[in-house]
Amino acid sequence: MSQQNPEGPESRASYGSDEISLVDLVKAILRRRRVFLATFAVILLAGIAVAFIKPRTYTYTSIYALANAGVGGKPLQEPAAALATVKSVYLPEQVERYANASDEDSLPFKITASNPASTGLIVLESRASVSHSAAVKAIQNSVLKQLESDDAQRVAQEKKKLTAQLSSLNAQLEALKGHSGNSMAVASALQDKSDAQQQLSSLTPGTLVALAKRSVEPAGIGRALIVVIAFVVGVLMALFGVFVAELAAAVKTSGR
Repeated sequence: MSQQNPEGPESRASYGSDEISLVDLVKAILRRRRVFLATFAVILLAGIAVAFIKPRTYTYTSIYALANAGVGGKPLQEPAAALATVKSVYLPEQVERYANASDEDSLPFKITASNPASTGLIVLESRASVSHSAAVKAIQNSVLKQLESDDAQRVAQEKKKLTAQLSSLNAQLEALKGHSGNSMAVASALQDKSDAQQQLSSLTPGTLVALAKRSVEPAGIGRALIVVIAFVVGVLMALFGVFVAELAAAVKTSGR
């Protein structure tokens, strides 16, 4: 005796009728084409408006080379220490000074400071619109001027130390003249004098390599990409609008 299958053709057909096929989706879009087109058009036009109204931002870069001892290319100040001073002291001071002068609570742009690995360079970068380029240049320049002033003091101190060392060596050589048996001491003093002279002549002051140099290409998301994103989002939101409209119509019909 055969058992009846509760899931017969009619049951399977009923179950399958709740599934939405691609054809059903196309039909729904055609029925609700006004909703689809209106939603898509609003989002796409909004994206285009944002793309062309939003001001373009550029990257402004300043580079400062720390004062160098000349021997082995070693900076007079540790780059990590200089960077920490810039971040914790000089930048906050200049930002506060700008805010007080412009009556603004905060900067309309950000300034980042970094030290590329294995270099004596301090790099300042800002992303800002052209309208803020003067402020970016002024702040970055003020920060690096403070760093340059520190370096000038270090160079002056190093020159003073080396000059005193040379004076002492000259006096030592003068005292060794005419004394026999001091050839080793004279040779050592002459070598020390040569090294001190080389260090003194090779001292390099801090140098501003670049000041608020603007990037060639705009920074951030380009206009074309904004329009593409708006197009994709517009299609998705239009489909969602069609779904909501169909759902509302189905609820309304079932309630009658």
